[in-house]
Amino acid sequence: MVTATRTATVKAPRVRGCAALVVVLALCALTSGCGWSPTGKASYHPPFTPIEISVNTEGKVTFSAGAEWVTPIGTFGIGADIDPPSDDETLLAISHRGPEGRPVQDRYTISSTQTLGVCFNGSAYGEFGEHRIFLNAFGAASTIKVVASGTQCPRPPQKRVQPEATGSRGGYKIVQVQVGGKQLTVLLADNPEKIAYGMPGITEAQLGQVDGMLYTLSAPQSFDPATGNGAFVFPGYRFAPEVHFFDANARYWAGGPVQVCAADRHDCHPYYAELYGVPVPYQYVLELVSGRLGLIAPGTPLMAV
Repeated sequence: MVTATRTATVKAPRVRGCAALVVVLALCALTSGCGWSPTGKASYHPPFTPIEISVNTEGKVTFSAGAEWVTPIGTFGIGADIDPPSDDETLLAISHRGPEGRPVQDRYTISSTQTLGVCFNGSAYGEFGEHRIFLNAFGAASTIKVVASGTQCPRPPQKRVQPEATGSRGGYKIVQVQVGGKQLTVLLADNPEKIAYGMPGITEAQLGQVDGMLYTLSAPQSFDPATGNGAFVFPGYRFAPEVHFFDANARYWAGGPVQVCAADRHDCHPYYAELYGVPVPYQYVLELVSGRLGLIAPGTPLMAV
């Protein structure tokens, strides 16, 4: 039960140039001297051009544009210590599958003092901080573009999952969906009352061939820590569930086994996409009997059968 292409910005300090000094130096050059020697220098920072990055299904990272802004640091294991970038650079870290499928992280510096944003196309997603861009590209092939702040990212058309009913049980439609080649039979919760209620009191034996429940929300949703809204809790459940979160385009991002609690508890452990380190609003949620789906890669689509 549930309690009631992106752009993210990375703050980078701006270089304080000296336009007046540039003008004075230009005049000195034209008049063959001004009677003094400058002790500093002014530098010109060209407009930022987008950096285009592709990550294929084998984890190969390719820069197709804007490579002149980027300096490679090296390839590291996930979780290795990171040296902080300088004030006039932004750290770019891309996590992906390396040789033999092992997760690795390629690190680069971007030589720009501008505030930057990121556009995504594919299964990649990101986490952002001061002078830092952390990108995760473990799923399907992705294209990533680092752009100047304020750039409008193109938005792919939203893909609604609307499975046809193959039966009904207790007022719920029974539908068939597929995730990563695995076909699932689930109850459909597609209105606020059913979404809020969930499956308390139902045993695995009573579910039988039904694997769980698909929640389809009317709009993407994130967890609100101030109110607790947007989290899934499991009071009164009589089977061991697992929960999986999908975005507005029905791509998988996070999930796993969850803890149930007594029906009269009001402090059940909340579960939400951000809990798994994925700052992606979700619109579809699969609540299944534990073990019915197994491990799936981020970006794997949820499809109606």
